[in-house]
Amino acid sequence: MLVGMSEDPLDLLDRALKLSVEQRAMLAAELTASLDPREAEQDESAWLATIQRRIKEVQDGTAQTSDWDSVEARILERLRARRA
Repeated sequence: MLVGMSEDPLDLLDRALKLSVEQRAMLAAELTASLDPREAEQDESAWLATIQRRIKEVQDGTAQTSDWDSVEARILERLRARRA
């Protein structure tokens, strides 16, 4: 749990995911806007570097890929475990 938070972030996420699409979009925009712009810029640079590296790995044939059925099964298992 984050310091100063009285609620578990995963519980908060579960509740947020039950909102309508419009409500989730508004919440996401507000949360993003609340970030320190310097941190956001650093995060964006890190994401761009990661994306460029992954594109190169796919183009080189060195990327480890997974089919959708495997990915979906892992996601569903993680969600079940988190809710248990």
